[in-house]
Amino acid sequence: MAEDISETYTTRPISGFGISLSGGQDMDGQGYADILVGAHSSSHVVLLRSRPVINVQGAIKLNNTILSPKKDETECLSNPSSTKSCIDFTICFTASLALAGSSKSSGVRATIDYTVTGDSGYEYLGNRRVRFNVAGDASTSVYTGSTVVDVNGMEQCILMVAYITEVKDVLKAVEFEMEYTLAPPSSVQYEDIDTYPIMDVLSYSIPSAKIDFKRECLTPNCLTDLAVVAMFTDVKNVIPVEETEQTGNNEFVFDSNRVDKLNLTVTLTVEESKDRAYETFVYVNLEPELRYTGVSTSLDPSASCSDGNKEFTLIVCSFGSILQGETRNVTLTLSFDELGPSFTTINVTTNTTSEDNHAANDFASLKVKVNIVTDLELLGSATRGDSVEYGDGDVKGVSAIETDADIGDYVQHTYTIINSGEYGSVSKVSLIVQWPYEIAASGEYLLYMTMTPRIVGVAAGKGQCRTDTKYINSQGYEVIEEDDLAVVPLRRRRQVDSEAAGVAPTGEVSSSNIVNLNCFEKTANCFNITCEFFDLVPKETIKVRFNSRLWNSSLAQEYSEGVDLVRIASTGSLFIDPAAKVSQTNTNNDFTNVYTEAKPNFVNITQPIKIWIIIVAAVAGILLLILIIIVCWKCGFFKRNRPTTYGVKVEKQRGEYEQVSQRDQDALT
Repeated sequence: MAEDISETYTTRPISGFGISLSGGQDMDGQGYADILVGAHSSSHVVLLRSRPVINVQGAIKLNNTILSPKKDETECLSNPSSTKSCIDFTICFTASLALAGSSKSSGVRATIDYTVTGDSGYEYLGNRRVRFNVAGDASTSVYTGSTVVDVNGMEQCILMVAYITEVKDVLKAVEFEMEYTLAPPSSVQYEDIDTYPIMDVLSYSIPSAKIDFKRECLTPNCLTDLAVVAMFTDVKNVIPVEETEQTGNNEFVFDSNRVDKLNLTVTLTVEESKDRAYETFVYVNLEPELRYTGVSTSLDPSASCSDGNKEFTLIVCSFGSILQGETRNVTLTLSFDELGPSFTTINVTTNTTSEDNHAANDFASLKVKVNIVTDLELLGSATRGDSVEYGDGDVKGVSAIETDADIGDYVQHTYTIINSGEYGSVSKVSLIVQWPYEIAASGEYLLYMTMTPRIVGVAAGKGQCRTDTKYINSQGYEVIEEDDLAVVPLRRRRQVDSEAAGVAPTGEVSSSNIVNLNCFEKTANCFNITCEFFDLVPKETIKVRFNSRLWNSSLAQEYSEGVDLVRIASTGSLFIDPAAKVSQTNTNNDFTNVYTEAKPNFVNITQPIKIWIIIVAAVAGILLLILIIIVCWKCGFFKRNRPTTYGVKVEKQRGEYEQVSQRDQDALT
């Protein structure tokens, strides 16, 4: 990289620096050209020397030929009092000028920074098998140091010692690696340029050395044959045998009402049938529905298991070395929030650092699913103690109504869905409500729905209701919503009058003259409302409210006489999606009726006269008038007798008139 050079690099101010240059000459004999810079105005010449370029070769030399993890089989020369086995070795450096034949061979020194990594080719979960500190942790498997060497082509070495930790895998050799580089200059102003050479990177390589462990195998390559078996432990204690369905060699189906609500236990069995298996591990892969919560090593205290990731979906169990014919067992406890109708798979694999000549039996799997057994219950309730009144006040027609309050009493039906099961969500359930909106006999409005049904509570976001919008406030009235939580019965005019007179309001209906208006007897015309809900967890409750108005004028016209009570019912039914694969212990509580009882109240009522009464009255009046006319005509009422004197007087008056007229004419002539 180019660098600007100015007179500031000199020890005294000079002028005219750089007026002339001369290069191509090796002034210090190191084999690289230097540069002379002239400063004519100051009568000075400045020599710019090249830094020495050197080759550095590193090496690692082991003093041991074989390594045993046992202290009494490996002598630790560097520290005889150590309680652990150790490895004595040296690291060596050879530095020389890069250009052969350079006359500069003395006075050049190099500072080398180096890093030695012990057991570099072996690392599982950060657990290397060597330490450079006898009491050190895993971080002391790497040693960093610095040394100064003469650039004279002679090898210069440093003694090192590494301690062996507890070793289970003796098949893989311990390897040491070393990286090194020249230390950077401490400042830009070099006091002695020979102490800051440049290393030729083309000659650089990473030295390494390996040492093998002593093996205890029957065959040269420790040929093994591992087999792993996974099974649910003591299934009889989890689910009775007669209620367990095994669909295959590794597929199990449990009923949720009998399975342990929190855990499943799985026993892993590893068996060695040939030679010793060193560093044997079992890996258990879980799907997200299952989580590892614990392990029982009572049958094998030397085994250990831990979660291999933060999601608890990979479990790693270490068995160490397994001898020929030896069987090792460990029992895992797996927890679950929910197992659904689809199979959840547990995959188990085993491996060893020994050579396994039959890998087909190193894998096992278990598949488990749960038949969700639950009990969905449907409850219904109505506001105002299930009872309202009709006929009280002015009865208005459809066109005269302005707000929904003019229609009649506020009626709210509430349907409550309860998942009474102990385990497992119901992925999809539908509530179908048949709503009585018309009187079947007359086609008049009955329960006029004012708004779309609402899902209330914490489960409001778990579902939705839908129906034909033509049934929701079909007349487009202004809706005045009443308080759903504190509905108080209205004070009727009759109740007010009775209380003023000291008379108690009318009690229960004593007559049996009751009119039933509902969907199942087809006495009411109904439309369907479908509400769908998803993922109902155990013990969850969902409420749906249906707001309406009792059409007062319809009941006042149809049931004004001879009726003591009109009982109106909506009907709700639950349906579970077959794809959810859920069975119920009781289906008799999947449907219910919600009743509203309407009592007549015709005190001080202004009721419009029915049109047929008006027509009959008009026709009867006309017929009566005709009958009177006929009777009068028959009686001669319309015939009148004229007196005879009236005719004489007329004739007399006519003669007198003619005489007067004749006299008037004669007078004029």
